[in-house]
Formats: sequence, C-alpha cells, structure tokens
Amino acid sequence: MISVHYDEECGYGKIGLEHFIHTYGIILSEKSSVNLAYGDAGKNTGRSYNILVSNDSSNLDAFEDLIYYSPDIFNGVLNLENFHEFINSVPFISTGKNSINIKLDVFSFIGKCLSGDLEFFWKRISNSEREKLGRIPFIDVYERMLFLVLLRAFEELRLPFVCKAFWPGKRFAVCLTHDVDEVKKTYQWITRPFIYLQNMQADLFRGQLYSLYSRLQGNEPFWTFNEIMKIEDNLNVRSSFYFLKERSKAKVFAPGTWKLLGRRYDFNDPKVREIMKELYAGGWEIGLHGSYESYKNPDMLEKERNYLQTSFGGRISGTRQHHLNIEIPKTWEYHEKIGLEYDTTLGFKDQMGFRGGTCLPFHPYSEQKRLNLLEIPLAIMDAPLVQNKKEVLYGDFESMVNIVSGFNGVLTLLWHHSIFNEYEFPGWIGAYEKIINFSKKNNGWVTGAGEISDWWKWRERTGFEWDYEGTRLRITPYPKESSHFLNIYLPRKTIEKISNAVVIETSEDLFTIKTNILKNDGCVEIKFSEVNHGS
Repeated sequence: MISVHYDEECGYGKIGLEHFIHTYGIILSEKSSVNLAYGDAGKNTGRSYNILVSNDSSNLDAFEDLIYYSPDIFNGVLNLENFHEFINSVPFISTGKNSINIKLDVFSFIGKCLSGDLEFFWKRISNSEREKLGRIPFIDVYERMLFLVLLRAFEELRLPFVCKAFWPGKRFAVCLTHDVDEVKKTYQWITRPFIYLQNMQADLFRGQLYSLYSRLQGNEPFWTFNEIMKIEDNLNVRSSFYFLKERSKAKVFAPGTWKLLGRRYDFNDPKVREIMKELYAGGWEIGLHGSYESYKNPDMLEKERNYLQTSFGGRISGTRQHHLNIEIPKTWEYHEKIGLEYDTTLGFKDQMGFRGGTCLPFHPYSEQKRLNLLEIPLAIMDAPLVQNKKEVLYGDFESMVNIVSGFNGVLTLLWHHSIFNEYEFPGWIGAYEKIINFSKKNNGWVTGAGEISDWWKWRERTGFEWDYEGTRLRITPYPKESSHFLNIYLPRKTIEKISNAVVIETSEDLFTIKTNILKNDGCVEIKFSEVNHGS
C-alpha cells in the first residue's frame, strides 16, 4: 500500500497518475509509510519515505523529450535483478535519505499519450524514425520505471509490497484476432497475378495458379474458417473473428476505395450465418468489423452491430474498425455510446509496434474524462508484412513477444482469415503457429479479445487488504468467492510457509501467488524469513 497526494487541478498528470495506480493494481492507504507526491502536494506528510514526481515541464519540451529518451532506459527497466543500478543511472532521478526525486513530469506525458497526443507525433516524424520508435511502448517504460522506484522505497524500509498480478497465472497475454474482410475472392483474381508477374515473383504467381485450380475443384480460396478452427483446436486456443458489413461507395478517383466493392457480403447469407454460429458454439468470439465509414458515424455503426447480433443470435461486445480507421477520441466515444465493451483498432497500418505507446489494455480519455470502453492495442497486423522475408519476420515476431512479455503486456495479432490460404500466402500459417508456441513456452496466456477484456475489467473490480507484523504477511482479497493472482515483493526475504494460496512464479524477490477461494474470515497468510542474496 502507498499513500498518494496530488493537486486535483493537475489535468493530464492526474490521468497519468491514476492510470499507473490502476494498471499496476496498487492499493492506496493513508497509513502507508511510503508516500507518492505529484507536484507540491503532499511533500511534507511526515512519511518514512517520499517519492516526489515533478509536475513542472517548463524546462523541457517534455512530451517529445520523454519519447526520445525512452530508448535509453528501455532495457534498464526490464532488469529486476539490477534495478538499483538502473535507478542510479537515470539522470532525471536523484536519491536522498528516504526519498527519491523524479525531475520530469512523467504523469502528464502518460496522460497525454492516453488522450491521443501520440497521433500528432507520428505524423510529424519520418517513416524510418517511426519504424524505430514505434517498437517502444513509451507509457510502459515510464510506468515500469515508477514501479521500480516504489520497490526501491519498500526495500530500503525492509517492508513487503503487494499488488495485483497482470494476468491469471501468466506473465503476459497474446490476443488472437481475425478480420473477415471478404468471404470470396473477387478482384484479386486479376490484381494479384498482375502484380506478381510485374515484380517477377514466380513462386507467388504459381500460388495463384494453384489457388485457381483449387477453386475450379469447388474450394473457395478465402473460405478458411475450417482450417483456422482446426489449427487453433490443435493448439488449444481460441480467437476473435470480426465480421464486416461493407456498404461504403468506391470512388472513381480514389483507387484505395476500389477494393470496397469486393468486400460486400451479407450476415444473413445462410453460409455466413451458419459459420458464425459454428464458431460461436465452439468457443470462438464473434465481433464487429466496423465498415469503412462507420468510425465517424455512430448510427451506421449501431445498425451494423444490431444486424450482426440478430444474424447469429449472440451478443457483440467488441469491434475493430476497417482499415484501422479511427478518429481519436470520437471513434472511441461512438463505440462506448452504442454499448461496445472494447475496441482493438489502435495499431499501425504499415508496421508492427505500439501506436498508442503501450502494450497493455487501457481506458481511453476524452476531454480528460475516462471512458468505460477498453482499448486492447493492436501490435502486429499481417497486411504490411506479407512481402517481407520470413526469416526476418520470425526474428521480429520473437522480438515483439519478448518486449510484450517484459512489460507483462498483451500482444494483439491480426491475421486476416484469408491469409490462411497456404497457396497464396505460404508460410503465414507456420508463422502464426510459431508465435503461439513461442508465447506458450514463455508463459504467455493465448486467447481471444473478448476474454482479455473480461479478465481486465474483472481485475479492475477486485481489491484486497493486507497487513504485516514481524515475519508474517496477511492478505484478504475480495471478492472472496474467487481466486486471485497477486504479486508480492519481499525484499531480501523468502517464503517459508504460505496458507490459502500457492506460489506459481518467482523472480528475484518478486513472488506471484494464486489464492484459494476463502470462506468467512479466512485470509492468505505468508511466513517469510531474511535471506542474504550475496552469500
């Protein structure tokens, strides 16, 4: 537990501070020995340890400076073993007796990112610069830095620290999604062979011929649902499918809109309706792929959602906009207005990375007001990468998994359902399977977006109380009728005995536990003892 003090009028800074507290699952208490003070508020509370964060950015163009400085501290924040050395190496952090002073306004930076200010930054810089910086989750870098500072305070006081774990017994999450843009191959019969011939890509041209031969045998190249279900069944995972009702008009002098003509199918087509019902019955999620113009038209979006719900007979809770179209924050407001629970549009159209500056789910802000809608940011989409060499891509994919794992985030994948046609997109099924297997091997939770959203919102509703005396720590989570996952930091200590919970992972002095379902006045009790890591 920590105490927090800040000025209520601190605007974006309040957004960033609250986001940090909620994301890391930190419990607040005025009785805590550790005080986090933002700005001048709460500097002289008489606490045993004070962490002071500046709210003065007048000496720097703070927003962009924090972006450009983040690569320098990126690796340091991931190293729990040597976090003391990291804190001492950061030039805008100074330490004193029972105090740490952070001299830059990191909370305002986080608040501005969550409100969409990164969109202006991405437009100002070059593609090469965006390619590099887009791989760094800025928000997560600075929030992890703040978390390490908290651990430093509790270690110096020799006190335990408890917060919520990010995921249910896993280090990070992988969110599997598929956009169903079309269910039949149409204009691509002409455009793709022409492009491959023009670029002298003989293998891909042959793939088009194989696909045509298969079509003549009665197999629709883009009807890959059964293949996906088989693959995911074998991997013991489930994903989300976003179905599209496209009615936007193609414009003669806007070639980018011509493809809209080939992306028209009806949710009430018997074949489409039946596959949606089969997917839903098998544990897959059905979501809405908002049409090309719907991101700026809430009435259109609501009609599409209602039509989809009626067609397959289930509730639609999530969406992704077609072409990743989004007008921040209006599109998020429209999604919330019609009752959607989550969105997963926020990602780059032309590269992998973190468009919103984070790999963790978050609630967007509009006019400094927190929305109930949850954004599950998109990290990797297949479309801009299909021409890349597979050996390069595999390395990039593993790198992205490692980044997201390091920040306990969620790696959201968009593999269009059509890319599971191995004739036309050789290697992409294998890439999908490799990412899933690699993630599972590294303790990743692999599932669909709806389950990610449900977990994150349930996590937000939970809480716990804890106290310690001598070598005993007692924790009472609520609601008691559920199991909970908690992170416990025991500086220079080890667990000797634990009641009503089990330890599921350890890293240095950080333990992750899963609690039992508790009855009446039951609680988790941990007995710990001092250890000497240097012996």
